[in-house]
Amino acid sequence: MMKLLPSANPSFSSMINGNRIYVDKTQHIYNLIAADDLYFLSRPRRFGKSLLISALNCLFKGQRELFKGLRIDSSDYDWQPYPIINISFGDAYAPDLETFKSYLMSTLTNIADEEGLPISDTVHSSYFRSLIGKLSDKYKTEVVLLIDEYDAPIVNNILNEPLADKIRELLKSFYGVIKTKYELLRFVFITGVSKFTKTSLFSELNSLVDLTLESDYSSICGITEEELVFYFQDYFPNTLEDLMKYSYLPSGSTETDLLNKIRHFYDGYSWDGETRVYNPWSIMNFLRKKTFNCFWYESGSPTFFIKEKQSIF
Repeated sequence: MMKLLPSANPSFSSMINGNRIYVDKTQHIYNLIAADDLYFLSRPRRFGKSLLISALNCLFKGQRELFKGLRIDSSDYDWQPYPIINISFGDAYAPDLETFKSYLMSTLTNIADEEGLPISDTVHSSYFRSLIGKLSDKYKTEVVLLIDEYDAPIVNNILNEPLADKIRELLKSFYGVIKTKYELLRFVFITGVSKFTKTSLFSELNSLVDLTLESDYSSICGITEEELVFYFQDYFPNTLEDLMKYSYLPSGSTETDLLNKIRHFYDGYSWDGETRVYNPWSIMNFLRKKTFNCFWYESGSPTFFIKEKQSIF
């Protein structure tokens, strides 16, 4: 049965259970876990960061059935479940500092309530510290910390510099908790669209490994041309037929011509100067709509770029 194209929902379990194409990145995941470190990865929006976090979440829950047939399934990984703190700031509402503080505390208290953990702290950093400790005590093991779009509250307010600075200082103390609880953490993975460097938000996390430009992980998000051919081959014939029908490609074009056109139009991205990857959002929409368009620009461009451009003109 032909697998469906990936959906816009960045849920690993829904992709697997929904018979959708998942480009296997679990060898990268295995390598990260084996090294047992604290990691940071910066990639643009709509590049697969949230799907990566979702896969890590399922993995550390010990949901091996979801990984059947993937590379990590045949590895020596032990599939031990761990308590997980999974936070996404992608949809954080932060029109002012107090609203963001409430959002952050609500996120933490929801996790504590789901785990049945009574925590009386009222300051976000203290509550976070207690949450890690109590989760570790409850399960008698280390805790996994997954943070997606760590910088979204700052990036979304980048044109409001005073507010962005206040949020940055609040998050700096929040992320500083990680260092104080390092011995209780099995694995830490943080993603974002920007690199504020270790001199700002992560100044206290001097052991944070930045994967952004590392060649070994240059394709951990995105789709290489080899992966494009391997996973999406079934969609090429109909796509090629429609492109010729509507004169996007000349009559008699081959799949090689199709790949050349995709390469020409979407080019690909590279973080190490060697490995090139296509944006998943662009490829998914191209194969679904069978037309060339600026899909990533329409949905992945940070709004402050648009606003800044509009202010100039």
